Amino acid sequence: MYRETIRRKIQAVDTFERTIDEEKKERVYGQVTVEIGPRPRDQGVLFTDGRSDSSKTATPLSDRDPGRISCGCLEQLQAGPIDGYPVQDVGDHAH
Repeated sequence: MYRETIRRKIQAVDTFERTIDEEKKERVYGQVTVEIGPRPRDQGVLFTDGRSDSSKTATPLSDRDPGRISCGCLEQLQAGPIDGYPVQDVGDHAH
């Protein structure tokens, strides 16, 4: 099976906004910055919460949010940007 990877560290910032209750007009807003870089061959994918302690205190997440963010990032790696093959050997700590 074919796989994809990256050669250099990159950073992306994205925001999202969703309506969770139309009647109450409740909306959820979030912004995330993702840094990803190559890892040594056959080291798999590494995901960690890279927020500083002060950022974690200033903008607390619910207990479930880090898992949801991680899951969303890992889902995106299932189809790479070149030919749509799964992305491997990447992480937030470039080597």
